Amino acid sequence: MKSKYSKLENSKEENVEIKKTIPEHKESDNLLENNINSIFIEDLDEPKDLTDVEKYLISNQGSLQINSEQIINDSYKKEISIFKLIVLSLSFLGVQFGWALQIAYSTPLFLELGVSKFWVSFIWIAGPVSGLIVQPIVGVLSDRSESKFGRRKPYIFFGTIFIVVGLLLISNAQSLGSLLGDSKDTKKLSIFFAIIGFWVLDLSNNAVQGPCRALLVDVASPSQQGLGSSLFSIMLGFGNLLGYLMGSLRLSLIFPFLKTDIRALFTLSILVLIFCIFFTLICIQEKKFSRINANTENPFSVLFKGILRMPPYLKRLCCVQFFSWIGWFSFILFATTWVGVNVYGGNPDAPEGTEERERFQLGVRIGSLGLTFSSLLNILISFLIPLLFKLVGIKIVYFVGTLIQAVTFLLFFFLQSKIAALVLITFTGIPWSIVMIVPFAIVGLGANETQYSTENSGLQIGILNIFIVLPQLLVAVGISFVIEIFNGNVAYSLLTGSISSFIATLLIFRIIIPQDRIEEIRNSPPNSSNVISPPNLINN
Repeated sequence: MKSKYSKLENSKEENVEIKKTIPEHKESDNLLENNINSIFIEDLDEPKDLTDVEKYLISNQGSLQINSEQIINDSYKKEISIFKLIVLSLSFLGVQFGWALQIAYSTPLFLELGVSKFWVSFIWIAGPVSGLIVQPIVGVLSDRSESKFGRRKPYIFFGTIFIVVGLLLISNAQSLGSLLGDSKDTKKLSIFFAIIGFWVLDLSNNAVQGPCRALLVDVASPSQQGLGSSLFSIMLGFGNLLGYLMGSLRLSLIFPFLKTDIRALFTLSILVLIFCIFFTLICIQEKKFSRINANTENPFSVLFKGILRMPPYLKRLCCVQFFSWIGWFSFILFATTWVGVNVYGGNPDAPEGTEERERFQLGVRIGSLGLTFSSLLNILISFLIPLLFKLVGIKIVYFVGTLIQAVTFLLFFFLQSKIAALVLITFTGIPWSIVMIVPFAIVGLGANETQYSTENSGLQIGILNIFIVLPQLLVAVGISFVIEIFNGNVAYSLLTGSISSFIATLLIFRIIIPQDRIEEIRNSPPNSSNVISPPNLINN
């Protein structure tokens, strides 16, 4: 069956202009309805198996669904250089430096300001709430953007400014509180500024991370999604390594004019962030998108419909993410506190200068050192993951990594010696590298399928992020009650994380890896031979 198209010779350009009228081929409607009304195709010779329009769609969109068959072409999105991939992922190093400091120092800081363990987890609701709302909405809005600076860059730029504001508020909370009337006994204003800074930091982190992930999907070819995700994980590892390593040092002795370790750490974080984001924004070029009959639908409505219409592979992946991140957030929330209290026997409520307070602070620094080693291991594993993908497949890598996560979190509950604590925290670098690579690599592959095109890659990343932050919200609200039941023992938070991680491990058996139809493309350089021509295609 043919589709009705009018062909007009363009003698000046020696091209053919194809104008869409009313296509009779029903299954092509969805593919064609979002294209511009007139397009030019160069070098149109006599078509053999495909119509001219179909050739155009394959060469410019990358895939085409016809009679339940799919044609996929990797060359529609050229591979970018390794240098550009590295520079693109560099943005995550800067963001993660600050996030590492937030993980290591936020809970101890709030405890030292006088916030009880019960209420600390509620402060951490900032991350899940901001991730649930900000990142998906920013994804939808950036998908629609027609800015001359690109779809993603403006959000990355302005989000970075607010990250700096959040870091400044947290690191100077005590000084601001004291300046405005706090006493040694009551630090309400200090707590207020720390919480505001914490929320601003989380909101802006999510506004930056989503567009950075979507930028990778936008500019890199499908064959580079696995490598790109690995580089993101490596940069996350370097950011964590730098943050945790600096966190284990007494930087106030090196920079005495900054007076406190936290202020020195967060100031250094700001400098690293600005440097990394600057290089990403300068070196990565985005294509400008212009739309005819642009979609003006409410972004919340678009997000809701996107969730309801998720393809099967994404639904199953999100289920795994949900339980996996209950595990990770249960760990992140109290990891360094567990070392300071359960392993070193310290007390964050003890008066400043007492032995119990010193033991707690030493334990937090040792926990930060363990996270440093974890980040180093994360970097090493991240280099190996692309090779493991080829040797055993994505699903096996995902399964083994999540199983290691579950077992490691379980051992936290039973082993509480100083050496064991350091080793276990270090060992979390293996599953962390996998959870930072595999889900996003899967979405990168799935985003290049016709049914869920890269035009909406920001929405896809946002939806995946929802199922990362929903479990965080659940943990932030509920884990305090679990700890309270067991007399404030934070080890039960880690046990909860282990149980949930085992559930995630079992669910991995059901996930779908959307690589079956592009396996040949993923492992070969992009060229015209990458067009897979199934039988029974429409003839012109």
